[in-house]
Amino acid sequence: MIDKNHRKLPKYLSHILVSLLSTHLSFLGIAMMAEQAHSAETIHVNLGPVERTISVDDIETFAEEGELPDELKDLNRVLDDEVIQQIRQLLKQPIAVSALEVSQLTYAPLGEDFLERLGTIIQTESGQNGFYALRSAVILASNEPEGFTLINGLHYFPTEGIRINLVAVFEIIRELNTFTNIRDTTLEAIARQSAQEIESSPDIDFSQLPDLQQLGEYAVQKQELILTDESRSSLLNANERQFNVDLYLPNDTSQPVPVIGISHGLGAQRSEFSVLANHLASHGFAVFVPEHVGSNAELGQLIQSGQYFGKPDAIEFIDRPQDISFVLDELERFSQTESDFQNRLDLSQVGIIGHSFGGYTALALAAGEINEDQLGETCSSNTPTLNLSLILQCQAVELPPASINLSDSRISAILALNPVSSAVLGSEGFSQVDVPVMMVQSSQDILTPMVPEQLIPFSWLTTEDKYLVTLVPGGHGSANQAETFEENLANSLLTGPNTDLGSRYTRALSVAFMQRYVSNQSSYASYLNAAYPAYMSQEMLNVNLVTNSIEIPGFSDRPTASLQN
Repeated sequence: MIDKNHRKLPKYLSHILVSLLSTHLSFLGIAMMAEQAHSAETIHVNLGPVERTISVDDIETFAEEGELPDELKDLNRVLDDEVIQQIRQLLKQPIAVSALEVSQLTYAPLGEDFLERLGTIIQTESGQNGFYALRSAVILASNEPEGFTLINGLHYFPTEGIRINLVAVFEIIRELNTFTNIRDTTLEAIARQSAQEIESSPDIDFSQLPDLQQLGEYAVQKQELILTDESRSSLLNANERQFNVDLYLPNDTSQPVPVIGISHGLGAQRSEFSVLANHLASHGFAVFVPEHVGSNAELGQLIQSGQYFGKPDAIEFIDRPQDISFVLDELERFSQTESDFQNRLDLSQVGIIGHSFGGYTALALAAGEINEDQLGETCSSNTPTLNLSLILQCQAVELPPASINLSDSRISAILALNPVSSAVLGSEGFSQVDVPVMMVQSSQDILTPMVPEQLIPFSWLTTEDKYLVTLVPGGHGSANQAETFEENLANSLLTGPNTDLGSRYTRALSVAFMQRYVSNQSSYASYLNAAYPAYMSQEMLNVNLVTNSIEIPGFSDRPTASLQN
């Protein structure tokens, strides 16, 4: 079945495969109680017309004792021994989750989309998509006393045989190899270009300039607003969209201050940006952070408690940017009617910062419209994808085919942290962005991978002032999580390492970027070149900045959809 001359996969690629499998295992380990029916006894591995049958009992023996069954000896030719042992541990690794949590996730639209894609690889004995069988298996396995494991999942698969589409598996490996090669080659190109830009930059002693990683001169007052938009509905409320907003105001300012909005990501909450918001306010900005009620942490809590079975609704792609515009409208109204706000806010130019889904939110306010054509092309296939963010982006296909202009002319600068945007905005959307943009990407981001979600979209930008910041080795949350999280598999894979350090970089660069383009303080341009991140950068989390698009190796002869899917 496997070519004897086939070389072993590079160790780094093998580890990425294990990481992706771990992520998928974490995703699957969330289901409900049910009654056991059948149990899978064999796994049929198909490679075109060739088939090999493996006993589930042999797989379990391998997991418990570490001895590869005869049918799997060929794995020694392509995988490192260390990786094989990692797979063994993964097979029996328990995930302690409640049956209710698993049920809600696997019946939610994003969970169903994920399982349907996975079902093209893991099929029933008759070769049908394994969607329903997979859902049944994780539901049943999650009710085991030790929690969900892959071994339990195999035993609860409701057909006697499981078919693995090895052609699809090899295609994923090929795409992963392409992704990884392009990413690594591009990281080298970014490092070279950054070094070139440093050499051509003026010689600046940053130790003699204000340290933007430190708090500014202003004390900060925080207050909470509750805003109600009667023109829109919201989660569990068909009559209005009501949401909370944290507002951070610098004290004792002599004139109206510029305004910055921050948009959190999917399943997150506004409090996660308290450190960044307070930092910006101490440097003289008024900062507001809304709670996006249809896609925040509360949605996850409702799903887990069984009070909500849907969404995040596709309408969130519309509501999120409209939340930002509504807050700005209300702040303008308060400035005219409320004494506490009069002469305090300069709303003529506004900066927006967003992370992940919030990065889309920020960019949409400048791009204006969702790219229905790009979505249709990218989301037409339900095959497994290495770009997990597409599972979210493809929800936007459900939007009615009415064009809605989301742009807001008050927005004058955008800082997008690990944004989700390649398919939902597409090249046409990015070409409409005419304000300065700083985009942050992380080399180890497995949720919004840097090649399709930041690197390529950055090349689509035509705005004159654009900056690409890269964190190496950074994860999805390395740029914005100010707290150090518990070291575990989920946090290391999803959030990334050294988030406290990455958050410091973001605070400093956001002050420089917003002072330059929102406050129009030209002196801060000194910080917006490759030399300043190099000055801040530490070995454990390297940060660099370039101001020009990077030539993406292999991109010119590969269609965008191929890199996205």
